[in-house]
Parts: sequence; structure tokens; C-alpha cells
Amino acid sequence: MAPNTPVKSVTIDCIKNDNNGALEDICNIDCYAILYLERPTRLHYVADSKIQGQNRVNSGQGIQPFKTDKLTQFGTTRLDADHVSPEEFPFASTNQGGSGYLDTQKGDAVDPKHQSIIAGVQINGQYSQGGALKAGYAAALLKGKVSKLEPGEWYDLTILSNAPYCKLLYPAGKLNNYSSVDRNKYCKKDKKDPKDAVNRAYVKITGKSEPKAQFQRAIRGEGIFKYLI
Repeated sequence: MAPNTPVKSVTIDCIKNDNNGALEDICNIDCYAILYLERPTRLHYVADSKIQGQNRVNSGQGIQPFKTDKLTQFGTTRLDADHVSPEEFPFASTNQGGSGYLDTQKGDAVDPKHQSIIAGVQINGQYSQGGALKAGYAAALLKGKVSKLEPGEWYDLTILSNAPYCKLLYPAGKLNNYSSVDRNKYCKKDKKDPKDAVNRAYVKITGKSEPKAQFQRAIRGEGIFKYLI
């Protein structure tokens, strides 16, 4: 990102656009990825469908690892048969999606500092998320004035939500840049609730476009995320 590049502000309203809790659940997953796995909130918008498609391949979203016939193959889990659609964060519509790099080559190793996080969610929630993102892009702000987000522009993401991880991440609606010490304190690996993101988030640990993908639970301080502790 070049110095003095304009950065817009985009807000996704998960409360207003919620669909029987499905969107709030997705927003909670995304906030978990930001809060505990330190995925970025400054994102570079890309509208190119080919890049978006490659991001979905690189994240593992494209092989649908939460479908019934894929759970054993990939060692993944889900809440139930309704939560089969992979949510990816950072979004596939950003250059931070997928592997986190626009110019990765086939077979490139995963970089744990940039690889997207995925989790099984409800497809109707993702439909709602698409509408919320579209509305957020249209109402993007630059220096306090509405300025629609255009492809190739950067933005800072705010997630407006009542979901627990989002309330921790955005107290009073503003991003809290927690220290590593605080993140370690709040990140509890032994949460019993199966709905909790810590029990649902995964990361693909095999290289770009490798046909025999492997996944690992995405937990702060474990596996490829040991560097965070």
C-alpha cells in the first residue's frame, strides 16, 4: 500500500441485515478471525471474479469441506447439516482473501500470518451478508462523506454486531486494537459451546491448488498459529 493512499471506511451492519441469527453467526466467525487470529481489518477490494474464484480455491472454500461427504475426508466438523457453506475471512472479494497474496503460485506453502480462516455457516446468512456488504460498500465514507467503494480501493472494516466476539472487538462500535497479552487472555481454547467459533474455525494448511487439501483447527497458539503466543 503506497503512502498517502486514501482509505475509506466500510461498515457491515449484521444487526439490521440479520436473518434469524444466521448473519450474526457469520459476523461472530469473522470477528473471531480478527480478534484471535489477527486477520486484517484493512482490506483491498477486488471485483475481478477470477481473483475471487482463486481466493476461494486457496482458502479451501471451493472444495466445500463442510459437506456431509467431505467431513471424514478433510477431518472437519460443523454444527449441523444446515451449516455447510464455508465462510471465508478475509473475504474472497479482497486481495487479503485466500492465501492473502495476489501473486501466489501453485503449490506455494501456506503463510500462517495471511491465510484465510473458514467455518461452516448457513447459506441464507451468506445471502444476507452479500446484501450487507453491498450496502456497506455503497455507503463507504471518506473523510466523513459518502464515497462509494470502487474496485482497487482500500477500506477499514467495521462490523456492527451483537455477537460476542464482535462486541469484544468493536466496543462502542470502534475497533479495539488489543495487545497480544489481552488477546491471549481472552482466547479460551476449552470453550464447551459447539456454536463457539473456537470449535468451528479451520485453516487450510496445504499449498495453493493442491488437490489433497488438509485442514487444521484455527486456534490461537496452536499448529500454524503458534507464532501468535
